[in-house]
Amino acid sequence: MSVSNTLISSVITALLGSGLAGTAVQLYHARTTRKELDLKAQKQPVEVEQVILGGASQAVTLLTSSLQWAENELVELRRDQSSDRREIRRLSESVEAKDARIRELESELLILKERFGMVQQQLDHALNQVKELKENGNGNGHTVV
Repeated sequence: MSVSNTLISSVITALLGSGLAGTAVQLYHARTTRKELDLKAQKQPVEVEQVILGGASQAVTLLTSSLQWAENELVELRRDQSSDRREIRRLSESVEAKDARIRELESELLILKERFGMVQQQLDHALNQVKELKENGNGNGHTVV
């Protein structure tokens, strides 16, 4: 039972403290440590219990440290998320304002197109009148423009 606690603490330390290669090294180390502890347990049971308690204490310290780090990261991520939400809201409002301005300009453009069409029609009509006057003349040989 006490040997398995050492193995568990070594595995937890390996998983939290390093990568895959480190985990393999830690598992190998835990296995050899277990063998050494088994030998010592036969000779000196009291020392083995002290080593196990020391390993458990280290595991608790490591887990507490990891938990504190995770909590700090979570607080920082929440702060960043809040900041990102404000920025998204500001950008959305800016996009909405630009979309409204684009709609206004599109409406004005349609009005200007209609006016241009009307001016074009008036110009065509005036050019037709000028052409008719040139063709018909005004009786005194002069063309009214």
